[in-house]
Amino acid sequence: MTKVISTFSAKGGAGTSVMTANLAIYLAQKGKKVLLIDAAPNGGTLHAYLNIPSWALSRTVPDFFSVLPLIDTDYPNLKFFSSLRCPQKSSCVAEYLVKWEAELKKSGFDFLLIDMGSHLDHDLVATAYLADMNILFVTPDPVSIEKTNHLFRTFFHTQLDAMVQKLDIASVLQELQRDRTEHLYSARNLLLSLAEELPKARRHFSDIVGRLRIGVVFNMLRTSSEAELKDIYPLVIRNYYGFDLRGLGDILFSEVIQASAQTMAPTVTSERGGEFIEMLDLIAGRVLTLATKRDHPTTNRFLPLTYYEMLGVQRGSSAQDIRAQYEKLRAVYFSQNPLMRDMFDPDSLFIYTRLFESVYQNLMDPDVKREYDMGGGQAPEMLEQSLPEGFDLREVIRKYNRQKKSGPKLVKRDVFGREAEESQTTPEKFDGQDANMLFEKFADRRIAGSDLKALREELGVGLKSVCEKTRISQMVLRSIETDDHRNLPATTYLKGFLRSYCRTLRLSEENTERVIADFLSGLIEPVTAPAPKQ
Repeated sequence: MTKVISTFSAKGGAGTSVMTANLAIYLAQKGKKVLLIDAAPNGGTLHAYLNIPSWALSRTVPDFFSVLPLIDTDYPNLKFFSSLRCPQKSSCVAEYLVKWEAELKKSGFDFLLIDMGSHLDHDLVATAYLADMNILFVTPDPVSIEKTNHLFRTFFHTQLDAMVQKLDIASVLQELQRDRTEHLYSARNLLLSLAEELPKARRHFSDIVGRLRIGVVFNMLRTSSEAELKDIYPLVIRNYYGFDLRGLGDILFSEVIQASAQTMAPTVTSERGGEFIEMLDLIAGRVLTLATKRDHPTTNRFLPLTYYEMLGVQRGSSAQDIRAQYEKLRAVYFSQNPLMRDMFDPDSLFIYTRLFESVYQNLMDPDVKREYDMGGGQAPEMLEQSLPEGFDLREVIRKYNRQKKSGPKLVKRDVFGREAEESQTTPEKFDGQDANMLFEKFADRRIAGSDLKALREELGVGLKSVCEKTRISQMVLRSIETDDHRNLPATTYLKGFLRSYCRTLRLSEENTERVIADFLSGLIEPVTAPAPKQ
């Protein structure tokens, strides 16, 4: 049965094409029948590595795999097809994989290797979830790490949004984000909280992170600290998002690889030994294992992490090993580290680091560790029960808020170093009469949510400020301001929310009643959704 393997990177220059070409040739040399497909949006460069002229490239993509115009290569067992996702063709790789599914099973190929390039879009996300295995190439520079973080963020939220729409649970998600804020310091915890609220749908939430099979290859490593990324980065992503990444290996910076990229000649054909061939053999072996292996359903349960899983150490590890791993991770979990960008906000990062420290202290206490191990060390079913002994989440949040209030204040200075004078007015302090005067420009038309947003912004009032003063969630406020009628509460409660909103802007009672009447008259149909808690 043909196994589909996609390769991609979050940033150009990570070596996706050169490594994909070398891997395809290597697998073919090992006797595997391989079809290499170039699906990079710009047409790709794989043909150059295979010594195929541009005029010989495929120009059409048929709906049937059996009539796909394949190109012979100089390597036995290796066929090639180009330009599957060329912009002018408006092709979608995921759609073709679905169309070709039945024929692929009978094609005779062992592997379908697809180079998706480095352009992040919905097609790449859909293809990644359809593939039997994905290979992600990353370079250890901050920009590549930051873009890779964004890649996983897109994977997670694209699937979560689709699942929320499929199960029609937008109100449940909104309520969780309002009532369990202190527990949602990671995307993984959001899924766990949804699974607790909707236990019958736990499998669906598990599939969001469980169905994605990704192996990571770090390329062009120069230092020992960069080499540690192959162990640290998958752990960071699993702890925050829940994706179970597999480290396939790391490629040290080599002039051989640089020469291969510059001359567009595969290294595997000229090198018979050396570090690159050894690492390529290791990567290929792991890819073959992971692409053909299927996890047993009972081992794919989505539960909170154990102490050992969170630190990334084996059960029974010595105190010395636990301390060494903790020191590595502690150096990662601070705000300036590129690994943390596009993941934690400052509040969530503070909570997570304190949780991380508490887990370490529990494992370093012999008595607590012994008791934990005697209890099986298994992850509990509930997120609340997974917190370490002695860790008070609400007290940690209160401490953080106190630190923010008592922390050093930013002093504004001019170019000469003189301290700037404080403004007599702030954006949040405005005259109520001004709001009613600005409101007069809406006298000749019906008031909509976009008008309320324009009025609020003209007054200099932030959405977060309205949320804090009215105790209405930002999701509901955004739905009001964008006229998103599908996500509004019931009409009875909507009137109260609009009245609170107008009072925050200091509108008069007369203008407030007009806002309510105009807004409700603009609804396409009566809103009957259950009211969210304030």
